[in-house]
Amino acid sequence: MKAASPSASTRSSRVTKHQIEVITSVERRRRWSREEKERLVAATFEAAASVSEIARSAGIHGSQLFR
Repeated sequence: MKAASPSASTRSSRVTKHQIEVITSVERRRRWSREEKERLVAATFEAAASVSEIARSAGIHGSQLFR
């Protein structure tokens, strides 16, 4: 029986580079004043208001305005 040559047994592989973000600290919970909460909720009741846009502008997820 004949042994496989090294070039036949090795495979060529492509190396891809991916950017990885390392988070080194935990973000603290935000503290919202009652006035800030009321302002955000009131903005959602305005005509042609988009809850998603209001949430994004405040840096929160839209589902947080529905609770």
